[in-house]
Amino acid sequence: MRIAAPASLAVVALLIALPVESQDRWTLDVRGGPALSIRDVGQDELNTGFGFEGSVGYRLLDYIAAYAGWDWHRFSADQSFAGPNTDFGESGFAYGLRFERPYSGETSSGLAYRFRVGGTYHQIEIQDEDGEVIADSGYGIGWEGGFGITFPLSDRWRLSPAGRYRSLTRDVTIGNTVTEVDLQYLALDLGVTWSF
Repeated sequence: MRIAAPASLAVVALLIALPVESQDRWTLDVRGGPALSIRDVGQDELNTGFGFEGSVGYRLLDYIAAYAGWDWHRFSADQSFAGPNTDFGESGFAYGLRFERPYSGETSSGLAYRFRVGGTYHQIEIQDEDGEVIADSGYGIGWEGGFGITFPLSDRWRLSPAGRYRSLTRDVTIGNTVTEVDLQYLALDLGVTWSF
């Protein structure tokens, strides 16, 4: 309760201080697509995975926005240290800064490129072939960086294909054995962005 009151006051003060012309400062992104593991988990190879993300962004400056969201990615392994036919799921929160700038001569509603760099607060869950969770790493800090392009669909809607590199290292315990899982992958996704 001691933290909730000051945090609530800070949010209210920020909202009051926002300029009246704050239209189109907010964005909502929804994206999904394949994820390619670029590093084996120990001696185990992960198959191509899939994931999705939803995030909200707020434009701080002309070309810089802060973002925060939730995402989930899943990879299967035919054989792993946790047994045959296991799934490695990574889920949690992503946050950071996004740089987005229109190509030369374009307006803000035209074709643009974007860079993204930030952190993740994720967990890794391992499921057996019956779908039962056999290990949970708990949440920890990782990082991500990415690049994308946005294509206008209308004044407020854009198509936004992107690629992101992500890295998370967490310990998982199965029985009495602790194993370090270093999950590194490239997420290739197609998204839709709504500005408001």
